[in-house]
Amino acid sequence: MRPSRDEEGRHVGSDVVAGGFMFVFAVAYLMAAFAIPEPSFENAVVGPKAVPLAIGVALAATSLALAIRGLVWGRSERDVASGEAAPPQDLRKLGVVALLLLAYILIFIPIGYAISTFLFMLSVTMYLDREHWVRNLVYAVVFSAVVYSIFVYVFGVQLPAGVLG
Repeated sequence: MRPSRDEEGRHVGSDVVAGGFMFVFAVAYLMAAFAIPEPSFENAVVGPKAVPLAIGVALAATSLALAIRGLVWGRSERDVASGEAAPPQDLRKLGVVALLLLAYILIFIPIGYAISTFLFMLSVTMYLDREHWVRNLVYAVVFSAVVYSIFVYVFGVQLPAGVLG
């Protein structure tokens, strides 16, 4: 994939493209996070919007930083030091992972935390590395259980039960 050129004829690098794409995705993610309903109980330490909003803000900030870095510095320090061109970003992988994240957001409430998080983690890890399916399965189970335990037992936040309800 050849880098595109900006209005001054400079090459627009993969960091700019990836950062811009992910920033747009982060804005859509934040809009969905703001649509999460308020809890019916008032004694929760952290509401259901807190973590999705934190993730959205972090994603927006880091993707914007990546795009700005790509605009200002062009090539990364590693590429300049080695004298080699940066390897192209795999925008297809980035797009697939973004679509999987969007699907996760859409199924999170109806299906529930446990199943949706397990399916999301398994699908992303299997897409990125099909050869280690046992490890991917273990990661999906362990990640889902650990995060569930942190939210329920540390923060006192009940996660959506969905179909397991």
